[in-house]
Amino acid sequence: MPNPYGTEVDIQQNEPTTEAHLELSNSREFPLPMNERDLCAINAATRKEPWVRYETLFWVVWIVFTLIAVCDRLWINSWPRESFGKDGYGTDKRNVIDGPWTVQLYDVTARISGRLCITALMGICVTILNVVFNFLSESKTLQKYVFLWDWREANLRIHKALGITLALSTVPHVWSVLFPVFFSSYSLQFETVHETELRFPISEAKSCIEMNTANNTVCIDSDDLGRLIGMTIMFCIMIPITVSKVFLRFRYSLAWKLHVLMGFLYTVDITRRRTHPHTWVLNMPLFVVVGVNAILSRYLYRVAELDVVKTVVLDGKYTLVFLKRNPKYTYAESLVGDVWWFNGHPFTVLSNKGQKWEGVGEEQQEEPSWEGHKFQIQEGGQVVRQDTMPSMHRISLHQQGGEDSEDIEWDYTVIMQVFEGTPSKPSGTEKIISATSVKSQGPYRATHGLLAHTGVNPPLVLIASGSGGTYLVEFLMHLREHNITPVHPVKIYYTARSIPLFQLITDQLCRNPAHNTTVHAALTVAEPTLDYTPSHPKRDMQLGRLSIGEVLQAAPKGAEVHYCGSGGLLEEIKQRCKGLDLKLHEGDTFDA
Repeated sequence: MPNPYGTEVDIQQNEPTTEAHLELSNSREFPLPMNERDLCAINAATRKEPWVRYETLFWVVWIVFTLIAVCDRLWINSWPRESFGKDGYGTDKRNVIDGPWTVQLYDVTARISGRLCITALMGICVTILNVVFNFLSESKTLQKYVFLWDWREANLRIHKALGITLALSTVPHVWSVLFPVFFSSYSLQFETVHETELRFPISEAKSCIEMNTANNTVCIDSDDLGRLIGMTIMFCIMIPITVSKVFLRFRYSLAWKLHVLMGFLYTVDITRRRTHPHTWVLNMPLFVVVGVNAILSRYLYRVAELDVVKTVVLDGKYTLVFLKRNPKYTYAESLVGDVWWFNGHPFTVLSNKGQKWEGVGEEQQEEPSWEGHKFQIQEGGQVVRQDTMPSMHRISLHQQGGEDSEDIEWDYTVIMQVFEGTPSKPSGTEKIISATSVKSQGPYRATHGLLAHTGVNPPLVLIASGSGGTYLVEFLMHLREHNITPVHPVKIYYTARSIPLFQLITDQLCRNPAHNTTVHAALTVAEPTLDYTPSHPKRDMQLGRLSIGEVLQAAPKGAEVHYCGSGGLLEEIKQRCKGLDLKLHEGDTFDA
């Protein structure tokens, strides 16, 4: 029988760099008993996969619908604007306008971009229906046909792609009328709108854009000029700012609100014009659905409060927040890696499985060199001291203090990366850790929920960085809670820069791992004098950075990769997985 604590002990010094990295490798491999439960799991592993992934299905439907809409506008014209009436809706000519190439380019560009704006906006509306998708993802019947576990990550990718499509359609759409002015020496004329009567949907009754090829003039009115300037500012300045990494990092709530405001203003603009009657049929029903979804997610669907029972500052960057259910509310069952919103901020949350946490309730927990840690850290022979470390035991959080310690029950914990605000306006995370209760929205299912079915999963490579390591801990707790033995090998990799956070996560990952699992950990620090003390003869550390390339190269055949953590690391993992033909399940990402 192989040693249950078999570990690679290979210490090697890499070439010096400007930053020192410590990689701790702790591998525990266990013999796999072939019992009845495992045989059932193996049989279940042959189950049929869903017919199609949601993301693939979405793009097939959207592309086909868009092609039909564009082709109809270019050649068939089966649904022209005049079919809505003759009261200022405009007319759709089948043939391209006669004139120089710039006039014809304007006409073709306006036709194609107009239909793209409609279909792209429809798709964007679909991607923000979080309540609808979370409800559908929990349907066992639908799961047989459509893979929906990654709906959150898929919708983010789709939303980004369609947002770019909308920008690249709208800006040419409003500027194309000036092509003849810029390149064919047409003159530009402004016409005053004489009709002031407000009609549905609160716009002038007719468009004043006119391409006069006889007089070589382009006529527009003040409303058209306002759209040209407004859409340019919106898509070239405001929206790029709202999605910039810097703005999201330091002003997440403001960035999100501004992004929503830009979407609302665009929606108002595209629907208010009588020359856009197709949007009333195709877009407005979806706008109503989006509004209902927003009301449900904000006030009704899995909305509750959680009491903040304890906050523990790990270091100047990370804080542990322990939360308890409020008896006034009901809460849905938690799966691995669920995402919750607290006061409008999304977090990957670890739910309490009623299991003991290793090495807790000890005063020495705050010392990185404490022998109870799986990896003990020292600096130049001296203990590296930290201000505080958490003390947790089963379903209680034990405050330090010996006989006078107080037991505090908790149901959920989240590791928050705290951003500093100002004394007059604290950041969103500062508000959460200083509050006695928080508004909660969740749980919303994430792709890591697949890990709740580990008995029938393929080989797994689970990677996390920083506060993303909570899903790794919850995964192992899930295995122990349900007495699950993975049929296929599971390789776990965790990396962090913070020593307290690193030791908190690794202490839990390395205690009594499940059969057929291997745990690796890497600490990346900026102190070249750090050293370690092995706390187990078969556990050791090697110097050097965790190599994503080597990690994925060593992945078992047919393995699936899960990741949660830094967005920068995700990009490298995506490229490696694509080159190695490994299926990647993306979890929440954030700046480390």
